[in-house]
Amino acid sequence: MAERTLYIVRGIPGSGKTTWVKKHNVNAAFSSDDFMVDVIDDREVYFFRPEKLAMTHNTCLNRAVMAMHQGIPIVAVHNTFIKLWEFIHYISIAEALGYTPIIVEMRVMTVKGVYMCVEKNEHNVPFGKVADMYMNFQKYIGPHQVITEIFERRPL
Repeated sequence: MAERTLYIVRGIPGSGKTTWVKKHNVNAAFSSDDFMVDVIDDREVYFFRPEKLAMTHNTCLNRAVMAMHQGIPIVAVHNTFIKLWEFIHYISIAEALGYTPIIVEMRVMTVKGVYMCVEKNEHNVPFGKVADMYMNFQKYIGPHQVITEIFERRPL
C-alpha cells in the first residue's frame, strides 16, 4: 500500500506556504483563502471577509477530509494556523484515515523577515496584523515530524 501523507503547512502571510505546496509533489491542496474568491469580469478576485472565516476554514477541512477519504496519496492544507488548536484536529483525522501528518513550519526569524513577508503576501495583509501573527505563532512540539523552512534562508 502506498504511503499516504497530509502536509499541514503553516506560517504568517507571505512566508511561502503556497509556494512550498506548489514546489512539492502534492496531489491535492486546500487553503481557506481558496474560498474567499469572487469572480468579477471573468477574473478571480480575493476578498477577505472576517465574517466568512469560520465557513472557509470548515470548507477547507471538509475538502481535505474528502480527499483523504478518496485515498488521494499526498494532501496538503496551507493556512496560517498561528495557534496549535487551529490545526490539531487535522492530525487526528489524518491518523484515523491512515495518513501520516507532517507539519511544515514556514518560520520567520527576524523583524526584517516580517517586513519582507508583508511586502510579499498576496492578500495585502497589513504590517500590524502580520506582526501580531509573528508574535503569537506557536511552534509545534509534538510526536509528529516537522519540516522547518527558515524564510530568511530561502532565495526570494
